[in-house]
Amino acid sequence: MSNYKRKLRSGKILPEKETTRKEDDLSQLECPKTPPSQPIEPYFPPSPFGRKRYQPHGDRFIPSRDRNLARDFQMLASNHTRNSETTNTNESPLVAGETRRFNAYFRAELLDDSSAASEFLSDSTSTRTSGRVLHYTPAPAPNATTNTDSISHTHPSIHPTSPSHYTRRSHSPDSAEHITSPILSPPRHPSSSSSSNAVPLNNISSSSSSRLFTSPTSSRFQTSPIGEAGRRILLTSDRYSRHINTTAIKILDAPELQDDFYLNLVDWGVNGSLAVGLGSCVYLWNANTSQVTKLCDLVTDTVTSVNWSSMGSLLAVGTNSGKSLLYDAEHSKRVRTWVNHSSRIGAIAWKSNILTTGGRDHAIYHHDVRSPEPYFRRLSGHAQEICGLKWNSEGSMLASGGNDNNLLLWNTHENIITHRLTQHTAAVKAISWNPHKRGVLVSGGGTADKTIKFWNTLSGSLISSHDTGSQVCNIAWSKKTDDLVSTHGYASNAVNSSNQVVVWRSDKMQRLATLSGHTCRVLYMSMSHDGNTVVTGAGDETLRFWDVFSSVENPRIQREDRRSCLR
Repeated sequence: MSNYKRKLRSGKILPEKETTRKEDDLSQLECPKTPPSQPIEPYFPPSPFGRKRYQPHGDRFIPSRDRNLARDFQMLASNHTRNSETTNTNESPLVAGETRRFNAYFRAELLDDSSAASEFLSDSTSTRTSGRVLHYTPAPAPNATTNTDSISHTHPSIHPTSPSHYTRRSHSPDSAEHITSPILSPPRHPSSSSSSNAVPLNNISSSSSSRLFTSPTSSRFQTSPIGEAGRRILLTSDRYSRHINTTAIKILDAPELQDDFYLNLVDWGVNGSLAVGLGSCVYLWNANTSQVTKLCDLVTDTVTSVNWSSMGSLLAVGTNSGKSLLYDAEHSKRVRTWVNHSSRIGAIAWKSNILTTGGRDHAIYHHDVRSPEPYFRRLSGHAQEICGLKWNSEGSMLASGGNDNNLLLWNTHENIITHRLTQHTAAVKAISWNPHKRGVLVSGGGTADKTIKFWNTLSGSLISSHDTGSQVCNIAWSKKTDDLVSTHGYASNAVNSSNQVVVWRSDKMQRLATLSGHTCRVLYMSMSHDGNTVVTGAGDETLRFWDVFSSVENPRIQREDRRSCLR
């Protein structure tokens, strides 16, 4: 290029022989025989030697075609599906769900596909596959004849190979009889439609007119440029199937693990240690090192309940004789001993420095571990043994379940019953507070009840009740999602429905997974501090660990006003 500029300054012209020689060299180069589809002079400057430029093309050049959004989108979707099947991608379910959302949105808004919203909102996506073969044929004009010249000027329409996939024409049944064009056909311009096809206003039915002109949600009252189908797609909550491993990831032997519905012998602490009461001993299993240590041996007494404190390494142990023992697990020594109950202690609950115990003597005691007093409050309200105790996250309400089929809600530390819930028909041991919604409590009934009930503790009303078909032994909310995990015992319909661990979607009480493996009633359950793993214990003297929520993203940190406070 520098030589060319130099020669232009000097005004010299190249000799004829040199130009001919360079032209012969360029003729030996491989040039495509296919001429360019459009002139390239507007994009490239003319040749300095007066020769015409040729646009280089590869050996896989495909001639350009007329743009068709519906056709191009279908080809893009089929190519994406083929590539995803052949390559192993680590795409998360959330990203895949958002991709499906925007695909449906573009179909609804750009291609005027009326079935995109309904297919996206449905749980199953088998009604539409991206790899369907489509035939593209021009649609005849309203008053056009069979002449090919008149057809070539109309908008192209899409006809699927199997018409059964496109039976729906509109979201409203009243307007379905007026629509005869295919679903994916582009919207016609008003000028291209004939005036004879217009429907007078006086011919519109009363139901259609009321929906078009009086409904506040009608499209004519929306200020957003997004259509009704697009709004439905964008405002729908994320729904994607999460894989749950139905096989236990670890199994530990637990000899002398009692097969008693009214006891609570397994608890997983915030320090990563799992406390298990086996006979007269308490063992600790470290989740980080998998080491097992013996914390204590009562020799002449039996362990009936264990529960970790959320403040540190303090473990409360209830015995068959009615003693409440407090151990420092870090130093393996006993700190306190309370003798308040006259019979075995089957349930223990912590709230900060307050230790609450419930026993067969129908009484509940509140202990302040900082005070030398044996207890500061005694609650009486149950007529039989207490087998379930749970504090809410704020520490303002205590829920207790007993063998008298009653679920009682207590006001803080006072001997005041806020609500007495008597809808259960069997013992209430399974109790859990919703960590995501204030005032929501779930409970499960025993063999004669077999139901899971949701309660509004602010008003004391029953929200819903669901029959599980088997005895509900334990129940717990997920720390990451709004799902539930429940363990079951005896079933009335079939033997294979007994002794299961079930993961529920709480809003619809839909089974997400059923975990089987125990051969006896699954009487004990606890969840790890990170909320990923659930451990269950049964009368078959085994502990099984289930990876249930590890595939769920961690929730956001709670605000300061939602954290528990000292009471």
